[in-house]
Amino acid sequence: AQDVEKVLKAAAEPDSGEFLVPLVPARVEAMKTQLSNLDPTKLDEGFLSTIDSWTNKSHEDGMDGMVQILQKLLQMYAGMSVSRARTVLQSSDKPSPAADLFEHLLDVDSDTWEMEIRKGISSGDITTFGLMAEIQRTMEIVVLNL
Repeated sequence: AQDVEKVLKAAAEPDSGEFLVPLVPARVEAMKTQLSNLDPTKLDEGFLSTIDSWTNKSHEDGMDGMVQILQKLLQMYAGMSVSRARTVLQSSDKPSPAADLFEHLLDVDSDTWEMEIRKGISSGDITTFGLMAEIQRTMEIVVLNL
C-alpha cells in the first residue's frame, strides 16, 4: 500500500496537495517517475490488488477523480510491464518503425495515443496494419512467455 501511496502522492499538486482531474502532464510524468523508481519486485499481485481495492472503494464513495487517477496508474503499470517484457524478449534485430511507435505508446500518457498514432502513421514509415501486427506480436510474446 505504501508504494501505491508514493505514486498517488506524485499525482497531487505540489503546492496544495489536491488532485486536479484531469491530471496535467507534469503530474502524469511525476507519477511515472515514482512508479519507475519503485523496486520492480514490489510491483506484484499485492500492488495490483491494492490499486483494485482502492479503485472499488473510491468508486463506491463517488470519488470519480480518484478512480481516474488509479486507472491512469494501472495504465502506466501495464505499459511499463509490457515494455520490460518486450525488452527482455526482443530479438537482436533492429526494431521496425512500428515497433518503435509501439514502444513510444507504452511510454506516453494513454490520453495522447490517438494523436501519437496519427503522427506516426502520417510519417509514411508505419501503416495501421504494421502497428497492429506489432501489437499482436507483443501479445503473443508476453502471453507465451509468462
